[in-house]
Amino acid sequence: MITYDDLILTGRYSFAEGEQNKALCLKNNKLPISIKFKEFNYIMDAVIGGKCTRGYEIATGFGISSLAAGFGFKKTGGKLVTLDCYVEEKFGSHNCKTLERVVNINAEGYKSIEFLIKKYELENIVIPKLGWSPEDVDRVLAEEFDDIQNNKLDYVFIDGEHNIESIEKDILSIVKYINKNTIMFFHDMFPFFIDEVDALINKVLNRRIKIVILPPDGFSLATAE
Repeated sequence: MITYDDLILTGRYSFAEGEQNKALCLKNNKLPISIKFKEFNYIMDAVIGGKCTRGYEIATGFGISSLAAGFGFKKTGGKLVTLDCYVEEKFGSHNCKTLERVVNINAEGYKSIEFLIKKYELENIVIPKLGWSPEDVDRVLAEEFDDIQNNKLDYVFIDGEHNIESIEKDILSIVKYINKNTIMFFHDMFPFFIDEVDALINKVLNRRIKIVILPPDGFSLATAE
């Protein structure tokens, strides 16, 4: 399997500041920052181990989390729909809450995920979609999954806007598409929003949040059990 050094050698990426050998960014952009390599392998293994075939992600930034899950879905014969507006690199902010609801089709992040899909032969496995959560969630899932109302998602990764209001909307937008067996991951929420997210997950799904990878090995990758 690949390493982050392999991705560096493509000339498109560099190690994020202070994260040597652990997390990536686009070569000419400090933001967004990828998941860390230990999280990459954890996600890939979870998709394979869970025999997942129907996945959804918000948001990938420039495709590294999609690549991790995509390798898993390539093994299981499934596919991942990844929704992003690709504006984080443009505005240099983790929190796009107050930004105009636009999509950046010319973003280096969007070009990056297209590059990764082609390089690692993930066509028809990783499906990048332009848009915002929650406004475009129903549309993109209906476009790619037959009978999505009854045949539920078995993998969800949430790493969108970093404020509690948006996180809650991201979660509520996919509740009708998941069941008790759906593998769910949340990224970069601890210690900032973990109590609020845990309370919401417990209320709507009867699950609890569990941190599976803490710093310095990750950016607080969490799952819902």
